Amino acid sequence: MIIQEKIKKEAEGYGKLAPAFIEGDEFALNNQWISVNERLPPEEKDGLSIKVLVVSTKGKIDFSRYDYNMKGWISPVLDIIFTHWFLIPEPPKE
Repeated sequence: MIIQEKIKKEAEGYGKLAPAFIEGDEFALNNQWISVNERLPPEEKDGLSIKVLVVSTKGKIDFSRYDYNMKGWISPVLDIIFTHWFLIPEPPKE
């Protein structure tokens, strides 16, 4: 059973609140730090990834892009190693 099926099954016990339960779980699943070993950010036309938040082995959080042509992260610090990235959400429309 995939995670979405488990979520829907669990939500059945919440009655009228089931849609909110499912929406909250979907938000949580879609907004997690992603390991660079699992996958890299989506590539744009110019060979760079979209700008994302990254976390380093030293625990520092910053903005960066992955350069698919150079096969490395763009960073002003040469010895920094990024372990996870997070897609920056769209800003509010209002």
